[in-house]
Amino acid sequence: MPVSRALLVCLMLAGHGTTLAAAPEAPLRDALATVPAAALAGAPVRFVDLAVVSELAGGPPGASHLKRIVVGQDMAPLASLAMAKGDEWQAATGIPPQALVFATAFGTPPNAVSVWGLRHADDAAAVIAHLPDQDFSRSRGVFSNGKDQAMNPAARAPGNPWRGLMGRTAVVGAKDRVLVQGFASADVRAVLNARATADDGPADLAAQALAAAGGNVVQAVVFGPTFGLDGGTHPAALLGKSPAQARQAIDAAMATAGTGVPPYGAGVLADLQRTEGPALAIALAYDDCTLAQAAAPAMAALWQAGPPATARKADANAPAPLPGTAEVHTVDGGCAAVLTVAAGQSEPTAINPAFGLAMQQFHRRQLSAIRIGQAP
Repeated sequence: MPVSRALLVCLMLAGHGTTLAAAPEAPLRDALATVPAAALAGAPVRFVDLAVVSELAGGPPGASHLKRIVVGQDMAPLASLAMAKGDEWQAATGIPPQALVFATAFGTPPNAVSVWGLRHADDAAAVIAHLPDQDFSRSRGVFSNGKDQAMNPAARAPGNPWRGLMGRTAVVGAKDRVLVQGFASADVRAVLNARATADDGPADLAAQALAAAGGNVVQAVVFGPTFGLDGGTHPAALLGKSPAQARQAIDAAMATAGTGVPPYGAGVLADLQRTEGPALAIALAYDDCTLAQAAAPAMAALWQAGPPATARKADANAPAPLPGTAEVHTVDGGCAAVLTVAAGQSEPTAINPAFGLAMQQFHRRQLSAIRIGQAP
């Protein structure tokens, strides 16, 4: 991560239609409780609610049911589940697919980590008890099937989460009803022993606000406060500055631009399923509700205007963004500006087009709705 981004992270991180019954925000907040707070300083946290996917699909998640999911490619349990044949996945894990309630991933290879959220602690215990039959051995509280970060193409098994497409070593640990899987023992232990987690801070505030938006979170990415920065202030402008000086530079850029989204604490980009069909939601967390009130209309205007001209050239065939509705929701610890965009009726397992468009922008770090200090 460039120095400028690290400075800003230090500055900001301190301090068809289907009705579903689950509480919209609870699984995402449960997932954040498994993520070390420091993870938000890097790549975004990815989340998939398998209970929602299963209910939309009318059965246990499988390859045909995961077509809607666009953030699960690097989640070991989901990537393998999508490619498993017959009972291959259950034979490798010792549990049925429906035991997987949610999946989360964060970090980047070779230090990426997947979190398995299971129904009960008994499910996690069943997986751990099954690992010796899968060539795992225990060392200092975690289990592995080879040397850290080793790769053996001859052992590749796409439908087996412990090997995958590249035959990589898996390191696994358990805590209550959660499994943590990575490629290195130190990474897995760090997650299991994290003292500060992402459910205590601005990411959790944004997740709470999604409940007020209505519907159920199918999948989401949770990101730290540097996303959107490039639009108003080039990161190079923050090199060598203290956190206080970095904040002053951003404030100065915003004053010059006159419009745009104020710097936020954390954000969530979510694929929702509502009674009337799929929707996109973007929530930005603020400890100052005045800033949230300013952010909401800016988000709507920026989203409707679309990405900068340079990005539009790359997406010449992309559909025009549908209009969105922005609101401010007061939650524990502050407020959140939430933009929602209805995507219209579609098959519940098909890709949400509004979310898909937002993710295309997000991958280029040009999500139009969260450009900081930049006019539409």
